[in-house]
Formats: sequence, C-alpha cells, structure tokens
Amino acid sequence: MYIPIQYPFSIFPLLAHLQTFCRIVARDGSSSICDDLHKDPDYAEAVDIIGLHYPSDFDATNYSSCHSLKKPVWASEESSSYDDMNGAACWVHKQITKATSPHNLIFIVFWFLRQARVVNSHFVLSGITASIMWNLVGSYYHGTNWYASSMLTAVQPWSGSYTINPVVWATAHYTQFTQVGWNILSNGFGSGGLPEGGFYNTYVNPGSTLAHLSNNILFSYFPIFECV
Repeated sequence: MYIPIQYPFSIFPLLAHLQTFCRIVARDGSSSICDDLHKDPDYAEAVDIIGLHYPSDFDATNYSSCHSLKKPVWASEESSSYDDMNGAACWVHKQITKATSPHNLIFIVFWFLRQARVVNSHFVLSGITASIMWNLVGSYYHGTNWYASSMLTAVQPWSGSYTINPVVWATAHYTQFTQVGWNILSNGFGSGGLPEGGFYNTYVNPGSTLAHLSNNILFSYFPIFECV
C-alpha cells in the first residue's frame, strides 16, 4: 500500500513558492516515481519534470505511466563512461552525418555505431527529451574511481589546467547547430530508427515557418539525405 511521505510541516507550499523562479526535476531514480506521482496529487503538482536515473539501463517500454502525467521526461543522470572516443560514441557517437537546411531551421543527427546511442535513442525509444551528463567536469585523481569519466577533465582545477575530451566535440554536434527550446519531430516524421541499426532525430526551430507545417507536409518536401 502506498503511504505518502510524512513531513513535520507541509513541504509543498515551499515547493510551489520555489516554482516561481525555478523548476523541480524529481527524483533521479527509477520510473517508480511516476506511480508515486499518480497516487499523490500534491507531489505531482510540485514536480515539473520527471528525472530518471540512467533510463537506458531499464526497459525502454516501461514509461507509459510517466508520459501519462503530461510532464517532460528527462534522463537526469547519464553517461558515466570513459572520456575517450569510446565514451563519446556512447554519449552521442563519433560518426555523425549532419544535414542542415538554410538558416539552420532544421538539424538532423544520424547515428550509425552500435554502442549505447544515448541521446538519440532516448527520444526514439522512450520519449525522453533531455539527457544530463555526469560528470560535466571531473577532478578525480589518477587511480581513483571515475577518473577520466567526464566531459571535461581538470585534475587540478586550481591550476587552470584542463583537458578537452572527445565527448565535448561529440556534444558540439548538437549544441552548435540547435538551441534550447527547439522541437524534436516525432517518430516516423523526422525521428526514428535506421534499418541497419542506430537512430536519428530532427530538431526544428519553433519560430520558423517550417515549424508551423504538419510533419507530413514538411517531410513531403524535405530532401532525402544519404547516410554514409
């Protein structure tokens, strides 16, 4: 039987106040939080975004309860991989073909490698629209756990020395061609799986003329790109 968490005072008015200038992502755990939110309306009202901990490690078809809440679903922690080319491949892959329309209105990313394909596969398989990498900056010493597992490595950050890893360049294939707030086109109409494996996403500027067209109209006129 579900029993709501008991606090010495109601935490939800405080959370509602915080929502005036920030948004709450909860709770960086399994999808069981979605069942809890369904059972506790105050809890659900206080949470803006559902955060799942390494959702690629779980059954990708098990998020219907989360999506029925009509809230964004994020991977609130992902990666934990090496910062070399293999780690970059697990994050956004090292072999990417880009196709951009004039004025950067549309950006398509194709994945071909067989590794985790986290960023693209999350949306295609699970409807997850953001992936937060852990760690962004790693300052672990050599020989310790999680050394060389970050986007940026700064073993002695006070010295000003840091190392830019392949994961940074792989991430740049997204961040240099899209903006926060762009839309991802739905599966079958701009995003989906490739016949021989891998996934692709299409990002559209919501302020563009193309964004006001239906997916069917948009892709009936959009050119075909050969993936090589």
